[in-house]
Amino acid sequence: MLNLQTADDYFAYLDFARDHLLRLSAPLNDDALRRPFAIGLGSLLETIRHLYLAERVWYQRWAPTEFSGLPAPESLGSIAQLADAFQSGSGARANWLRGLPPDALSRDVSYTTSRGESFSHPLGELILHVCTHGAHHRAQALNMLRQLGVRVPWLDYLARALEQGAAACALPDPATVQALFAYGDWANASVLDAMQPLSAADLDRAFPMGLGSLRRTMIHIRDAEQWWLANWRDGPRTQFPAPDESLGVESLRARFRQTAADRDAHLSSLTPADLARIVTASPRPGVVREVPLGLSLNQLCYHGVHHRAQALNMLRHVGAQPPTIDYIAWIRRGT
Repeated sequence: MLNLQTADDYFAYLDFARDHLLRLSAPLNDDALRRPFAIGLGSLLETIRHLYLAERVWYQRWAPTEFSGLPAPESLGSIAQLADAFQSGSGARANWLRGLPPDALSRDVSYTTSRGESFSHPLGELILHVCTHGAHHRAQALNMLRQLGVRVPWLDYLARALEQGAAACALPDPATVQALFAYGDWANASVLDAMQPLSAADLDRAFPMGLGSLRRTMIHIRDAEQWWLANWRDGPRTQFPAPDESLGVESLRARFRQTAADRDAHLSSLTPADLARIVTASPRPGVVREVPLGLSLNQLCYHGVHHRAQALNMLRHVGAQPPTIDYIAWIRRGT
């Protein structure tokens, strides 16, 4: 399962994307930061504050002596205050992680939720929840920024590799990649289940987020998986496919299943050495990216989290009950 090197890399991506989010938010006035949105936690400020508080609560569960007590709400009322709190927390977390023994991530951590429910899970699983939870809510915050007129850069996992160099990123361990793909398959199926009763008008309702509609957003998640798989197996594809908007939910479900089966077959014998193999991908004419296979696997896993967050918001707006698809919900099923 998750090892210390991969955990450190995922936290580095969490910090990288969060710092960009804070930088983009810093110039906004208080009215913009608190503007109501029917997504996320209801405003940009509250969504970013939720990201901080969620991380801090989990850190306290893992290392109560290093992370004791929560800051007073009034101390987190601005982007500058949140940036300071994030920076302090990230530094303490990095020091704590460096001091862990190699087997620490396989040890169970017992905790009690705010609802009084008690659980015990391996520390590595809980770290994966925190990192994917961050990607989920960043998708909401970035959409708010766009609606506030802010030009938002590409902040997918590979954005860090492109900005800082692939050498700044660590190759994941194969078991973690397999776990994230299994989680993604379950989450995709859960969203499709919620979509099943919807009308064509609901599936194609226009939204200022994601790929513009629920159907197109879920098709995009699946097409990205198929496109990357083709790059891994057959070499660079020069064009990302145009969405087949004639697909119904069951047809899309069948394509998800087939792509997942093909992907798992291709990656079934994956070794750490394989993860270093360079994959060439060309998402559009004139753009060529060469990245280690392991980093493209991470990209695909986080890409799904990002767009499923948008799909859940669309489900709410068409009156459907969005499923709970956090990574923590996945592991609490005992999967």
